[in-house]
Amino acid sequence: MTSPPSVVYEIDSRDRLRFVNGAWAEFARANDADKLASPALGRSLWDSVVDGNITDLYRAMFGRVRATGETISFDYRCDSPDDKRFMTMIIEPAENRGIRLINKIWRIEPQSPGRFFQRFKQEPLSIPMCSFCADISLHECWLPASDAIPASLVFAEDLPLKVWPSVCPKCRARRGIDG
Repeated sequence: MTSPPSVVYEIDSRDRLRFVNGAWAEFARANDADKLASPALGRSLWDSVVDGNITDLYRAMFGRVRATGETISFDYRCDSPDDKRFMTMIIEPAENRGIRLINKIWRIEPQSPGRFFQRFKQEPLSIPMCSFCADISLHECWLPASDAIPASLVFAEDLPLKVWPSVCPKCRARRGIDG
């Protein structure tokens, strides 16, 4: 069986969609999101991201890619009602401070009926994120989101996610914040 084509899209420096490949529409339809199959180029990426917690994580990773020019790669799950999809996302710099996102499906398994919706009943995975530098705390260790997400396998299971604001020790010291 051949792998589905990678979904590739680019955003500009203001996080507006400037390119999507043909696999975008196919993926949207597989997620019962027909209205997203024809994205409006020029619209903000954030218009199509429902979860504010995910938005915070992606904004932190995009900031890191733009600041350092490094590429970030991590595995994640993006299930549909019928399938468990195991994927890899690559976030890399593009021209004029843009970002290219490449999403590769590397394994698909059938989903048991009703299992897709059970995830919404589970307790969300809670992740503290520094309000100043956007680092994430993993087991008392603060890391940039681009390092913490692959290390923690945050997206390895398709679970609800809750990011809550905090202040890391480095920013507490820098700003003279007690406690």
